[in-house]
Amino acid sequence: LMGKNPENKQMSNFELLIRDSIENAGVEIGTPAKGELFSDFSDLVEVIGHTSNPESGLKKGQISEVHSYYYAFKGSVSKTVLKKSKITYHLPGES
Repeated sequence: LMGKNPENKQMSNFELLIRDSIENAGVEIGTPAKGELFSDFSDLVEVIGHTSNPESGLKKGQISEVHSYYYAFKGSVSKTVLKKSKITYHLPGES
């Protein structure tokens, strides 16, 4: 771990260690990709707003910004969401 980030060994390496421990315990950590439809990830995301920049190239309902990771416990039969990813989606303005 010490070789991964020589500038900030203490905090970055601590975060890596915690993340590895969480993932080893069966928790999936991830984010939906920018441009994906937020409705496809409805169980994993919490919408905290929308953007309407026409130059973004995004279509209505596509994720424009991802603000945090989601954490989900992967059971043998189902997935339990522990913390949702916070996202912003694209909502075109009215012309």
